[in-house]
Amino acid sequence: MLEIVALIVIAVYVCTLPARVRRALGGEVPAKFKGDAAHYLTNLRRESMIMIVCSGVWAVKDIADVLLLRADDVGDGGLAILVWLVIAGWLACAVGAFIARRPLAA
Repeated sequence: MLEIVALIVIAVYVCTLPARVRRALGGEVPAKFKGDAAHYLTNLRRESMIMIVCSGVWAVKDIADVLLLRADDVGDGGLAILVWLVIAGWLACAVGAFIARRPLAA
């Protein structure tokens, strides 16, 4: 259950990331960072890398669970499709954060 909550939270964050990056590169920064836009861009870079790493780690953990550790439990319970959908969600979050992060690296 915790994993589903984490997936939803990270997915929501990753969905808002491209707009935040676009606004930051356009000069619109939150009031907290009005005098220091570079610091805000650094925070966005760091946050996006954290999302990439977290999503990747969860995806690898789930793949290991399905393929190596709990293959019988997942197959017997009929949860294989659900688990693979969750893995696809983690990978989509990692890819989305990576794509949103690319303009920040330039």
